[in-house]
Amino acid sequence: MEASVAHAGTFPARRDEYGPVLASVLDAARAADAAEVCRAGLRRLALRGQFARLLRSIDLLLTPVHPFAPLTLDDIRTLGEQPELIADLQRYTAPFDLTGNPTITIPGGFTGTGLPTGIQLVAADQREDLLVAAATAFQQQTSFHRRHPAA
Repeated sequence: MEASVAHAGTFPARRDEYGPVLASVLDAARAADAAEVCRAGLRRLALRGQFARLLRSIDLLLTPVHPFAPLTLDDIRTLGEQPELIADLQRYTAPFDLTGNPTITIPGGFTGTGLPTGIQLVAADQREDLLVAAATAFQQQTSFHRRHPAA
């Protein structure tokens, strides 16, 4: 919804410059009625409350960035034709786009074929200091951030 407001000055007038995935997202947001917007806002507040309660009992939440190895260039080229893949790409990051919790993504290892993977740390509101300290400590104990995939 916010994206449709942010792009109101150029969308839909310059639709061709947005690509099919973002254009479809903006179209859906523009088509939403007031009741849908209110329901979405209430769901967002509920989710925010659930994570706030969780993060009162733990310091950080550790998640993968994606549930699979990095995408191939062919996958990226056809991303607009694969809505399930788009949903999978956002599975672990989108919830925190909604809640506004601070996150940090850092190199977390490599697949069996040598491709890099990432991990995401999530903290309570206003705890960016904890994220940076944890990411720094992790990188001091690992070398994932120094390795590069084979050319």
